[in-house]
Amino acid sequence: MSSDPGRASWHGEQVQAVTGGALTVLISPERGGKIVSLRDREGGEWLCQPAGALSPPAAPGAVFVDAEMCGWDECAPSTHPCTVGGRPIPDHGDLWTARFRAGGDGLEADGTSLGYRFRRRVLPTDAGARIEYEAQALTDVVPFLWAAHPQLVAPPGARVELGEPVEEVVEVLEPGLPRVPFTPDLAEIDTVVRGGYRKWNVPPERAATSVSLIRGPRRLTVRMGPETPYLGIWFDAAAFSNEPTIAIEPSTGYVDALDVAIEQHRATELVPGRPLSWTIELEVAPA
Repeated sequence: MSSDPGRASWHGEQVQAVTGGALTVLISPERGGKIVSLRDREGGEWLCQPAGALSPPAAPGAVFVDAEMCGWDECAPSTHPCTVGGRPIPDHGDLWTARFRAGGDGLEADGTSLGYRFRRRVLPTDAGARIEYEAQALTDVVPFLWAAHPQLVAPPGARVELGEPVEEVVEVLEPGLPRVPFTPDLAEIDTVVRGGYRKWNVPPERAATSVSLIRGPRRLTVRMGPETPYLGIWFDAAAFSNEPTIAIEPSTGYVDALDVAIEQHRATELVPGRPLSWTIELEVAPA
């Protein structure tokens, strides 16, 4: 099973292809290292695709929802725009608009808002794919928050299933971050009104290890390690995306804004010479 990326075409653009596993993964280095396609052996596409002709890659500092709203983006060193140490961090961070380059046997880019280097490689597995990450401060110790942002296709009936039961979740879009009882309705795309959206997080004291998107007869499971204990779930019933979407968002910090995570002592620090590494496992299986 080879991990050497090949070449492929995606909506007329040249991209990298990782093949040989249960998922075929297409990657656009020019679009922030975006994973633009996750296709399983049955031909099912798990990631949202562009609605029409592609616009040029977004420029640094762009507003996230003004871009192509598809695929899997990497958000760091914050998801929400904020200011840390007098330095502004743009919407959804500075990686998703970076131009990634070859680095080792994967791709890498340097953060522009804070001094760090980010590396990622995607490997095929019999069950799906493994994504290996590394982040390291370049010169000074810096605070850091990474979150995955995969916009997964969520047709009617799609729902998420947590690997561990929870009694309550945190409504992160509401002032004060209230906690509400977790009910099955909160896990289903059909309970979000068309044109609406919802986001909740697993409480920060409950480390998340896995979550599945169940879509008809198939499920895509995301497995996380101890370096990414926080989990948010975003539901978008075509409010911003081109079609109903569920985003499974494991993260190294809590919640989406780095300045808030620092205040809550739930942000990671990057130290020069001491890389932070973490892994995400993707598995496709019958539901």
